Amino acid sequence: MVGVILGGLINAYFSWRGSKDVRRQAGEPRQTNYQLVRFLEDAGMIQNVDWKNGKPVRIVSAPGIATGRSSASAVADVVRKDNQDNKTES
Repeated sequence: MVGVILGGLINAYFSWRGSKDVRRQAGEPRQTNYQLVRFLEDAGMIQNVDWKNGKPVRIVSAPGIATGRSSASAVADVVRKDNQDNKTES
Protein backbone atom coordinates (compact mmCIF):
# COMPACT_ATOMS: atom_id res chain seq x y z
CA MET A 1 0.00 0.00 0.00
CA VAL A 2 2.83 2.39 0.87
CA GLY A 3 4.50 1.58 -2.46
CA VAL A 4 1.35 2.47 -4.39
CA ILE A 5 0.98 5.80 -2.57
CA LEU A 6 4.68 6.60 -2.97
CA GLY A 7 4.53 5.68 -6.68
CA GLY A 8 1.48 7.90 -7.14
CA LEU A 9 3.22 10.86 -5.50
CA ILE A 10 6.34 10.39 -7.63
CA ASN A 11 4.19 10.14 -10.75
CA ALA A 12 2.24 13.28 -9.80
CA TYR A 13 5.46 15.22 -9.18
CA PHE A 14 7.03 14.38 -12.54
CA SER A 15 3.75 14.95 -14.38
CA TRP A 16 3.43 18.39 -12.81
CA ARG A 17 7.04 19.20 -13.60
CA GLY A 18 6.72 18.06 -17.23
CA SER A 19 3.51 19.99 -17.83
CA LYS A 20 5.10 23.11 -16.32
CA ASP A 21 7.89 22.90 -18.89
CA VAL A 22 5.41 22.43 -21.75
CA ARG A 23 3.35 25.43 -20.60
CA ARG A 24 6.51 27.55 -20.45
CA GLN A 25 7.57 26.50 -23.95
CA ALA A 26 4.10 27.18 -25.35
CA GLY A 27 4.05 30.65 -23.79
CA GLU A 28 7.22 31.83 -25.53
CA PRO A 29 5.92 31.66 -29.14
CA ARG A 30 2.61 33.13 -28.02
CA GLN A 31 4.36 36.19 -26.57
CA THR A 32 6.43 36.47 -29.74
CA ASN A 33 3.26 36.47 -31.84
CA TYR A 34 1.69 39.17 -29.67
CA GLN A 35 4.85 41.28 -30.04
CA LEU A 36 4.78 40.76 -33.81
CA VAL A 37 1.17 42.01 -33.94
CA ARG A 38 2.23 45.09 -31.94
CA PHE A 39 5.13 45.78 -34.32
CA LEU A 40 2.95 45.39 -37.41
CA GLU A 41 0.31 47.68 -35.90
CA ASP A 42 2.92 50.32 -35.01
CA ALA A 43 4.38 50.13 -38.52
CA GLY A 44 0.95 50.61 -40.09
CA MET A 45 0.99 47.22 -41.79
CA ILE A 46 -2.20 46.18 -39.99
CA GLN A 47 -4.88 48.48 -38.63
CA ASN A 48 -7.58 48.50 -36.00
CA VAL A 49 -6.45 45.54 -33.91
CA ASP A 50 -8.97 44.72 -31.19
CA TRP A 51 -7.15 43.90 -27.92
CA LYS A 52 -8.69 42.20 -24.89
CA ASN A 53 -6.70 41.56 -21.72
CA GLY A 54 -3.43 42.23 -23.54
CA LYS A 55 -4.19 39.73 -26.32
CA PRO A 56 -5.16 40.52 -29.90
CA VAL A 57 -8.72 39.35 -30.48
CA ARG A 58 -8.99 40.19 -34.17
CA ILE A 59 -7.44 42.34 -36.86
CA VAL A 60 -10.06 44.50 -38.53
CA SER A 61 -8.08 45.42 -41.64
CA ALA A 62 -4.78 44.50 -43.20
CA PRO A 63 -4.21 46.51 -46.36
CA GLY A 64 -1.82 45.17 -48.93
CA ILE A 65 -0.53 45.83 -52.39
CA ALA A 66 0.36 43.02 -54.73
CA THR A 67 2.55 43.71 -57.70
CA GLY A 68 3.87 41.21 -60.13
CA ARG A 69 5.03 40.48 -63.59
CA SER A 70 4.71 37.35 -65.60
CA SER A 71 4.93 36.07 -69.13
CA ALA A 72 3.88 32.85 -70.77
CA SER A 73 4.44 31.23 -74.12
CA ALA A 74 3.18 28.05 -75.70
CA VAL A 75 3.60 26.00 -78.83
CA ALA A 76 0.47 24.29 -80.10
CA ASP A 77 0.43 21.12 -82.18
CA VAL A 78 -2.78 20.11 -83.94
CA VAL A 79 -3.20 16.37 -84.01
CA ARG A 80 -5.93 15.05 -86.27
CA LYS A 81 -7.35 11.58 -86.16
CA ASP A 82 -7.27 9.44 -89.24
CA ASN A 83 -10.51 9.48 -91.25
CA GLN A 84 -10.94 5.73 -90.73
CA ASP A 85 -11.27 6.27 -86.98
CA ASN A 86 -14.29 8.50 -87.51
CA LYS A 87 -16.22 6.08 -89.81
CA THR A 88 -18.87 3.83 -88.39
CA GLU A 89 -19.18 0.27 -89.54
CA SER A 90 -22.41 -0.74 -91.28
